[in-house]
Order: sequence, then C-alpha cells, then structure tokens
Amino acid sequence: RALWSQGLLLRVPDGVRLERPVVLRWIVGTPGTALFARTVISVGEDAEVSVVEEQVSATTSASAIASPAGPTDPAGPADHQAFFAGTTEVQIGAGSTLSFAGLQDLSLRQVAFQHRSAVIGRSATVRWALAQLGSRVIRSRIDNTLEGNGSTVEQAEIVFGSADQLFDLTSYTRHIGRDTTGNLLSKGALADRSRAYM
Repeated sequence: RALWSQGLLLRVPDGVRLERPVVLRWIVGTPGTALFARTVISVGEDAEVSVVEEQVSATTSASAIASPAGPTDPAGPADHQAFFAGTTEVQIGAGSTLSFAGLQDLSLRQVAFQHRSAVIGRSATVRWALAQLGSRVIRSRIDNTLEGNGSTVEQAEIVFGSADQLFDLTSYTRHIGRDTTGNLLSKGALADRSRAYM
C-alpha cells in the first residue's frame, strides 16, 4: 500500500441507502507500466450500498498481438508486460450491507495482485461476487473479519481460465464476534494449460 499512485475513498453516512450501484472502473495495462490503486470503502450504521468494480485493459491482447512489433519482437512495446496492484479496504458499520461485485478482465500481458479486506460490524453483511477472467497471472487475497456479533459474509468467486493463465486465490475469514456466519464458494473452469490454486 505504501506505493499506491491512484486511490478512491467512498464514504456512505449513517442511515443512507443508495438505490443505484457505485461503479469503479480501473483501465490499466499499457505495456511497460504499473498501477498501484487503493480503494477505501467506509459504510456507516444502518446504511446500504452496492459497488461494482471493473478492471479492464487499456489495450486488448488481440490488438497487442496484431501490432507490427508483436510478441515475436522482444524490443516491441507490445511484448512488455503491465502490472496492476489493487487494495480494497472495507469497514462496515452496525446493521449495514455492502454488496460488492468485481470483474477482472485484463489482457493476457497483465500481471495483477489484488487484496481485499473487510471488517464487518454488529449484524452487518458483506456480499462479495467476484469473477476472474483475464490476466496472465492473477494473485488475489480476501480477508474477512467478522468482528461484530451476528455479522455475516457471503462470498462467491469464479474463474474462467484459458491459454497458460495462472490464478492464485486465497480467502481467510476470522470469526471474532458471537453468532457470526461465513459462506464462501469458489469455482473454476479451466481450459488449455491454465491453472488455478484456491
């Protein structure tokens, strides 16, 4: 986090219930560049918000392959990788709900590290729905801390791999409060030489 170069703070005050989702879009992947992003989401008490995060490439792998200095030319810019490191830090107040949908569809020349963490208050709920589609290498970690009594986390993560993609996905949920519930589901469909570690 010390290296972050782009960031966003989303604060939802007590009692506010947003009807429409907040959309965050990271457009990354210019060859030979790196982006370090930090997102902080703070939800007050008795509030509700939905967030959609899209991680998409500035250039597609197809356009990179079709460029004149393609992947067979080591000096060509299309051959250079790009790097994305993103952290999302979530704090949920008592009785609140956060629904977070994440779509990662970066080019196959991208390396991406993601870290998402949530501290969930009394009778609060966090719902993660995450899809990992792109990137040459993706390393993702999710840390849920069920701090408040009666807090809940629901997490679903899916992977669709092809070519020689590598997915390294880790999830931790700590039950600190009483009567807490954690429901985590991870599934993957892999083709070609792609691999996933969950």
